[in-house]
Amino acid sequence: MTAVKEIPHGKASGYTDHKCRCEGCREAKREYDKAYYAANRDRIRARVKAYQAADPDRRRAQDKAKYEASRDRARARQREWKKRNPELVLAACRRRRAKKLDAPSAPYTAQQVKQRWSMFGNRCWLNPSHPAEATDHVKPLAAGGADMLANFRPICHSCNASKGAKWPLDLSSIALQRDPATAGSKPPTLTKGN
Repeated sequence: MTAVKEIPHGKASGYTDHKCRCEGCREAKREYDKAYYAANRDRIRARVKAYQAADPDRRRAQDKAKYEASRDRARARQREWKKRNPELVLAACRRRRAKKLDAPSAPYTAQQVKQRWSMFGNRCWLNPSHPAEATDHVKPLAAGGADMLANFRPICHSCNASKGAKWPLDLSSIALQRDPATAGSKPPTLTKGN
């Protein structure tokens, strides 16, 4: 009768030699691989670079096949991330647009934009009877405005559509778009401090 060899759990050899997939063996293999890569990093990178340079067409075909195989999964992950992070998506759109227009910019976080909105009570800065639905560049990027907190105001969609990229801003034309309930009140004025 043959003796059964015991699997050395919690060791990399348990994973490689005995095909054990318990958490202890997998963790030991990860640690072993990490240490091996750290000790042989330059040699591994040189080998990979030489392999890729030897047959670039094959590498491109492999990359394309890998992309095609995981494209739907990657797109689904991206859609889910966008649903979970709408503020970050909007901030990225603003930064991309500012970069495209070569507008001056200063870094800001989504939390800082939320604080900016709260300064206006989360209401449209042109028509306070409307809730804020977007972040407006008071001086539009297209007119040389900056992508920074000092140039941001919360705005509703109707006022934002009326305002567009106009500069200097003629508030009387926007005041005509206001609700009858607030028609008697004056529109806010733009001062150097705003």
